[in-house]
Amino acid sequence: MIGKLLGHTQVQTTARYAHLANDPVKAAATRVSDTIGAAVAGHKKKRPAGKAGGTGIAQRRNAG
Repeated sequence: MIGKLLGHTQVQTTARYAHLANDPVKAAATRVSDTIGAAVAGHKKKRPAGKAGGTGIAQRRNAG
């Protein structure tokens, strides 16, 4: 399934590269699921300092 999403026609192609991204993929999936879980529970999750995102629209509106 993932190979098809990546445009691979052979399972071997996906298998060749699959081991390279195990930890980053798991970390990303965990962050996404935590954020969704917090939203469903009605909690607003704060972004860790220094992460991508910069100043959002709401932050710019409240800044001045």
